[in-house]
Amino acid sequence: MPTFAEQVLNRAQSEFIKSRGSSHPDLKSTIFLKADDNGNLKGPFKKLIDHLQLAKYPHPPFTCKQQSIEINGTIRPVTYIKAEGQINLSTEQLHQVNVNSLLLRKVALAATLEAYATQHVKGKNQLKAIRSQLEQLVNESIQEAIEQAKDPKLNIDAYDETNKFINKLGTILNNNTQLKNHNEAVKNIKNYERYVLSEMNAGRIIINESTLDDKNIVQMDIPLDAQLTEAQKKEYLQIISSKKPEWFQKLNPEEQRWYQDRVKRATESPDGWKNFAQEVYSTSAMQQALEMKNARKNYFFIDGQLQSESTKNATLNPIEVPKKERQKLTIQNAEQLIENQIQDATEQFRNHWGLSPDAKLPGKIMIASQSLLSPFLGIADDKMIKAQKEAIEHLANDPRYKDKYQIVFGNDAVNIFRKAQTINWKYTDNVMDYSRDLMGKLQLAGVDSNHPQMKLMNEALRRLEELKDAPDLKDRNKAAFKTALTSILIEASGGKVSTNCKSGKDRTGLEELYHNAMLTYYSVYNELPGYNDPPEKRERFIKIFSHLFNTLKIHESASGNTVGAFGIKDSAKMLCPDIAKALAANYTASNSRANINKTEEAFVKKITKSFDQGNAVVEADVFKDFAQERLERRKHELEQKSGNKKKKIDALDQLILDVKNSQDLILTLNKFLSDEKNKSIFSSKLGVREDLTIKLIKKIIKECEANKKLIEENNQHKKREQELQQKAKKTPEKDIKQHVQELRTTIKGQQSEILLVQESLVQQKKNLEQEKNKLLQFKIELARVEQDLGKNTHKLAEITAELIVQRNQLEALSTALSHEKEIAKQIDEQLNQEIESFNQLNTTLESQKSDLYQLEEELQQQKEEVVSITEEINTQTTTLEQLRVDHQKENNKLNILTQLQKEKPALDELIHNLNKAQEQKGALESKKAGLKKIQEEIVEKEVNRSRISKVLASIVSFFKSLFSSSRNAMEDSRPVTPKSKEIEELTSEIDKLEKHIELQKQIVQNQKDKVERLEAGIDEKAKEDINQGLKEQTVKVMQLDTKITKAEQHIEQLKENEEQGRSRIKELEGKINRQKELISNSKFEVEGKKLSIEEQRMHLSTQQGSIETMEGDIVNKQQSIKEKEMSTDVYKKAIHKDETEVHNLHGKITKQEDKIQQQEKLYQGQVDKSAEHPIHPTSPMKQRLQESKSQAKKHIQQDDPKNEITPIRLR
Repeated sequence: MPTFAEQVLNRAQSEFIKSRGSSHPDLKSTIFLKADDNGNLKGPFKKLIDHLQLAKYPHPPFTCKQQSIEINGTIRPVTYIKAEGQINLSTEQLHQVNVNSLLLRKVALAATLEAYATQHVKGKNQLKAIRSQLEQLVNESIQEAIEQAKDPKLNIDAYDETNKFINKLGTILNNNTQLKNHNEAVKNIKNYERYVLSEMNAGRIIINESTLDDKNIVQMDIPLDAQLTEAQKKEYLQIISSKKPEWFQKLNPEEQRWYQDRVKRATESPDGWKNFAQEVYSTSAMQQALEMKNARKNYFFIDGQLQSESTKNATLNPIEVPKKERQKLTIQNAEQLIENQIQDATEQFRNHWGLSPDAKLPGKIMIASQSLLSPFLGIADDKMIKAQKEAIEHLANDPRYKDKYQIVFGNDAVNIFRKAQTINWKYTDNVMDYSRDLMGKLQLAGVDSNHPQMKLMNEALRRLEELKDAPDLKDRNKAAFKTALTSILIEASGGKVSTNCKSGKDRTGLEELYHNAMLTYYSVYNELPGYNDPPEKRERFIKIFSHLFNTLKIHESASGNTVGAFGIKDSAKMLCPDIAKALAANYTASNSRANINKTEEAFVKKITKSFDQGNAVVEADVFKDFAQERLERRKHELEQKSGNKKKKIDALDQLILDVKNSQDLILTLNKFLSDEKNKSIFSSKLGVREDLTIKLIKKIIKECEANKKLIEENNQHKKREQELQQKAKKTPEKDIKQHVQELRTTIKGQQSEILLVQESLVQQKKNLEQEKNKLLQFKIELARVEQDLGKNTHKLAEITAELIVQRNQLEALSTALSHEKEIAKQIDEQLNQEIESFNQLNTTLESQKSDLYQLEEELQQQKEEVVSITEEINTQTTTLEQLRVDHQKENNKLNILTQLQKEKPALDELIHNLNKAQEQKGALESKKAGLKKIQEEIVEKEVNRSRISKVLASIVSFFKSLFSSSRNAMEDSRPVTPKSKEIEELTSEIDKLEKHIELQKQIVQNQKDKVERLEAGIDEKAKEDINQGLKEQTVKVMQLDTKITKAEQHIEQLKENEEQGRSRIKELEGKINRQKELISNSKFEVEGKKLSIEEQRMHLSTQQGSIETMEGDIVNKQQSIKEKEMSTDVYKKAIHKDETEVHNLHGKITKQEDKIQQQEKLYQGQVDKSAEHPIHPTSPMKQRLQESKSQAKKHIQQDDPKNEITPIRLR
């Protein structure tokens, strides 16, 4: 069965192929923003953003689609990007990507303001005005982008453009709301963007398909469907309770409402929390959120085969919540991650190694969390590393996980600060040791050593061993190689690995490329790339890496964190320089696009923080790299600006090259500043202010000098610490006599008048040293005696404790012995009861068997009765069926007779009506003939009249002047023809009659046919016998009805009898089954009783043996206790003796110290007398002696650190 990832990929590819004919979106086809019929902009904004998300990819080589697929009943949005062939974006195409990305960033910010206003602006007119102004501003930006795209040589400062745009949005908010503080308006829009992004990206899957040579490569991100833990749910539920957590109270009111609305929805349905986790897709900007941020599953396929499955996310440490709640929430996030990682981990591990479902696992499954943060002291990364480490280690010891999973945490600084520390191999060594152990166990479990994953593990181990011993190469990132190889080793072993950095997009995205490029290299060349590979192999790796970078997949993942920031920010120089060089303009453009996600560059702010002395010291080569990075950024800023900046750019190019090759950064920068040519190039035209480049260089010099000073101070501090450590390690080997000899040597050049004083002082010094030595010996002896005393006391305490334990054991054994005897007695009684019960069961069993035999006989009789009843029912049923057939025949005859009787009067009446109609027709025919003659006459008259009319018309025209009114007279004198109307009426009536007659004929004919059919069915009986036959047939039918009713009643009775018989059979069968079950249970119980009796007997025997053993143990314990008591007395005597000796030594030491003090006073008096003749080479002897004394004490304590020179009191 395909995995979830494979289902998603197959479905998405199928949908993509279906839509292959549709066109690829581009900037020119962008539809301007327009509110819908309700005046809303949310829907139009989404359509526009979806369009621009795809339009930013140049076509060719890219073809992109936004689609939706259904997986397990859930609709998931998919962004599918496919690249054809080799990907080498031209300058024009890169310019297109930059312009479209900037436009997309602006539109996303405008959509944020629209969402903010919809939720928080209450006035309808205000909201309408905001939407109208947004519509205008966005459409102007679209038009501007279309114009910008036409000129590939146009330099666009995307960072500056973004700032200007968001300030315009702030102005719109100020002008249409009560919020008048501009900075606060901008801040509100920025803060709310993370919530809009959360909804916009919820559930969005990214699939990127490309071809490298003959390899089909698919990179896929699916948002992590990590359900909240119970602890996280409880934390969220508090925000809708009366006692709200502190982190929630810190949020703005609009942010609080956003969370409360969604938590309330989550509590209203069974799947509420599941939907909540999918809806609240936390970007890395949501550091106030409880759950994991920017978390996604990353899949890598080669030719349809899954090569890698890992998790990518932002730091687990929610850095915006109050400090006192932060670690608790970090542990909750770590638990959420681990719970997601272990889902189906066992099943996947078995499938990974081809183990059967019931096979025992050869070892624990590794669950690894690795971060790519910089342990650069003084920066927040340190706190995040520590917090994550403590959280993961806490859960590693959790009883839920520790027996089945090996949970580990490691951090590798893969950015520019990686040089500030030696690479820590502890985490990777742990992974390597685990892998070697697992391989051995897998081979014992039957896994072939040639298993593909076993080969990959061996290859990863080989490369990691090489990496350990490899020298640092300036143009290659050793830490990045280590991290990628370690994650490949964990995945090859069947484990799960998650990788995070602060935001989960830049360093994490580049680590993904290192990892996937190595796997691609392995699939092609059957070996992993090495850190110090020769140029030919290195070129192969760079080619693969460049292809994966140019697919823009990690750029798409990063832009999900901030829409439009379509790039990777590598300001920390995680990429190897030779790879960055191969990427060329695409690398530079990627950094530039990534910078528009924020208005301030956090990296610069971090590095310019003051450093703590002795801790936060940046190594010189690291600082040089950072300085070079800042100069390159300044150069990039100049390139983006309009105007003639070529001289400045060329000068900066040369400076960057000089810095890279120089040994002394400050010297190189000062040389640049003192150069007259450079002064001329970077001089201000107005002479008012200093050039920004010169300011930057001076700032770098100042910071470098401060850092250099810190380095020197730190080195001196370390040197002093080393000297002190060496002194502390040394024992007081120098003899006081040697000090005296040195003093004698130094004073040979002094005046002769002080020689006698010096000799006297030396003698006193010698005596004092001897006394000091005696004191030292006393103290050493005291320490030895106290040490012996401590040992004896400790030994006594051990013996006393052991004695108490043994006595307790003796008491326990005695109690246990009594208990065992009581148990044995109870067992014996139970055994007798079981035997009696066994006999009763046998008797019951025999009785039950007898009842069973009787029931079986009764069942047989009942079955025979049922069979006979069934036969009778069948006979009666056959008879009934025959009666029903006869009844049906007779009933049919009766119906025919009845119908014939009813139809006959109607037939007679129809015949009468037909005859009458025929008579009427004849009368009408004769009348029609007369009318016809009249009509002919009228026609003839009409012809004559027309002739006369013509003649009259000619006469009228001739005599028109004389007879002007003759026409009217003619018309009035025209004769009326009432006969014509009468003829027409008659004709119409005749037609109607003809139709009626035809209809009557048809009815009569139908009735005749019906009568003929009825007559044929009467068996040619005479018509006069119909009534008599009808009566007889009615009587016959009634008799058959009676017979049928009786037969049915009889059958019903038989069926009841049969049903009763069957019920009785079922009842008997149930009784028989129950009886059999009782017998079976009784047999089982009998067997159980037999076994129980045997077990009780064996238990009784065992108990008796145990009792005898216990009695022997008790005797031995009593003997041992007596011996321990004797030994205790011996140690008590020795301790008493040691205490006496300690007391005596303390007295001697006190006396010796008094004596030394007297001699020191005497010596000091002599020194004071000779103060007018100073002896420069000597220092106060008392200080020397005190140092000697303290060194002796340290020496004693080093020999026995636990020893303390204090009297020990015994109870």
